[in-house]
Amino acid sequence: MILGCAEQLIPGDTIQAKFQMAATLGFKSLDLNGTGLREKAEIVLQAMEETGVQPGAVYSRLPNSLLHPEPDLRKKAMLALKDRLDGAALVGAVGVILVPVFGSPLLPDLSPLYSARQLELELLVAILKEVAPYAEAKGVYLLLEPINKNETHFLNTLIQGKEICEKVGSPSVRLVADIYHMNLEEDTVDSVHRAADWIAHVHLASSDRLVPRPNDIDYRSFLKALKEVGYSGTLGFECKAPESTDKLGESAAYIEGLISGVQPTCSGPS
Repeated sequence: MILGCAEQLIPGDTIQAKFQMAATLGFKSLDLNGTGLREKAEIVLQAMEETGVQPGAVYSRLPNSLLHPEPDLRKKAMLALKDRLDGAALVGAVGVILVPVFGSPLLPDLSPLYSARQLELELLVAILKEVAPYAEAKGVYLLLEPINKNETHFLNTLIQGKEICEKVGSPSVRLVADIYHMNLEEDTVDSVHRAADWIAHVHLASSDRLVPRPNDIDYRSFLKALKEVGYSGTLGFECKAPESTDKLGESAAYIEGLISGVQPTCSGPS
């Protein structure tokens, strides 16, 4: 597994400075902001070559939700998503992170025909089926990220995400396992095993969304489960920026120690 960090947590006025600081702090990967990534891909590639730090995933940062009730705004979001997929492919990132909708439903409740959530689910699956071949052709993933109920009503657990992936049926649609959200919504170890085939990226944070630290979330069991199911991708810090880069480096060293110390007890998902 490769330790990474969100671009926005790393200080620096330029891409090159951020990559250099990431390397100094012990990170081997950066999760990048997808806005404008295609245009600055050459700069990112140069920074990668100079530092050895690789791209992780790309934040989509869409102008609006893919599940917006206005067709023109859905189309705008889909075009932006394809732009982010282009950028991810150019720099060799694993894929583009997508939270389908934040907050309350944007679509109407048409009960008893369809609830708002049922409409959203059917619409999302249809949109992903349309965009997935584009991602597949680019060689990158669409990474659905389940987040907690305080932030969205729609996609809250890995198991719900797994069901959406199965409905879409594309090898390019996968999941982000974010331990901060998982810790609030599900059994982290059980869900890793149950959704193992669909996890293509991981986010780390503490229970209060700070940098990972001892005596907080059971990171050791989480990392052990990831090893047991054969996950070998990036573990990207996604949290509030710490008060100093020293804190970021200390947390990176802590997680690196756990990665090297945990050993799987079985060879695959249970």
